[in-house]
Amino acid sequence: MFNRQVLKLVMLLIVALFFVSTVAAQDATPAVPFSDSPPPAVITQLPSDARAGTCSAYRLPNFAPYVVRPGDTLPLLLAGSKVLTVTQAAALNCLDDPYALPVGAIIFLPASADDSVSAALDSGEPAALLAFAAEPVEARSGDAVTFSWVGTGDAAYFFPCPPDRDLECLRPANAPALPVEGGAVVNGFAYAGVYRYGIEIVGAGDPAHRTVQIAVTCAQEWLGGRGALPLCPEEPSRAIFAAWQPFERGAMAWFSDTAQIYVFGDDGVFRIYSDTFVEGMPESTLAPPSGLIAPVRGFRRVWDALGGETALGWATAQEQGFDSARQPAGRVSYTSYLLMPGGVVYAVTELPDAEQGYWSAVPAAQE
Repeated sequence: MFNRQVLKLVMLLIVALFFVSTVAAQDATPAVPFSDSPPPAVITQLPSDARAGTCSAYRLPNFAPYVVRPGDTLPLLLAGSKVLTVTQAAALNCLDDPYALPVGAIIFLPASADDSVSAALDSGEPAALLAFAAEPVEARSGDAVTFSWVGTGDAAYFFPCPPDRDLECLRPANAPALPVEGGAVVNGFAYAGVYRYGIEIVGAGDPAHRTVQIAVTCAQEWLGGRGALPLCPEEPSRAIFAAWQPFERGAMAWFSDTAQIYVFGDDGVFRIYSDTFVEGMPESTLAPPSGLIAPVRGFRRVWDALGGETALGWATAQEQGFDSARQPAGRVSYTSYLLMPGGVVYAVTELPDAEQGYWSAVPAAQE
């Protein structure tokens, strides 16, 4: 009996000790093993960038980083470099404009070009302009004019000037920096007149500055010698054949390039009609008053459709053929010029989706 009670007491004591040790283990703070190495970083893969295949200058051998400074341009930075072109360097660095580099940005250039440019920019050589010329000095619209200059200093700036010689030619703030010995080609002159261009060399001391002027005339003339001067015509006049007949209150004209009949009213309004006459069609035998004429063929069909003599009246002369010409007033203009009998030039304005247009005789150019 005693032994069973002792055994029971011992078992209760063992259970109590186990419970206490379990609670103590749960309350204790787990120990963290000491390590000299930080936990591994979590690397997040960035989305793929389509530019990576093109903008690879930073991965190319012998390319060095360069910090863009105010006034830097790729042509200046690559002056004298035979490693790559300006276009290639712009593409390899994903630059939007080789003449407008973001100041402070890091770009990657051939190490030799970077070194030579840095030395040139830091040379502190006095600014001097030894030569500045244009060839040719008399050009026609559409011609290319080559400008060349030779100087010493840090950079050159080439820019257009006001054509008025009384106005000062100042370098624009956005003029790109260029090599001190170089050139530029200018073309696409749209206006006749005098053009002026300037060059400015900067370096140690005061900048050197000079201007040169060229005279531009139109490569082709306007019909009537006036047109939209000083704007030069983009196209020469095109020779066409035409027919003409005057009426009491206007005129009719047929043009071979469109096979259309233009009806010009004395009020400055004109309308265009298709020439529907076919050989063999019957014609009206209406007799005109003495001294006047009834139109025939295509002119007669349009004349009848307009109400006959109530619209334009009777013709005052026989229909006659003549050599005409047509010339657009501009690439997008609604106006064109037509050569009429006697060398008179009409400016005709055809408005889109309108039932009528407008015409006027162009004043003759003064000699």
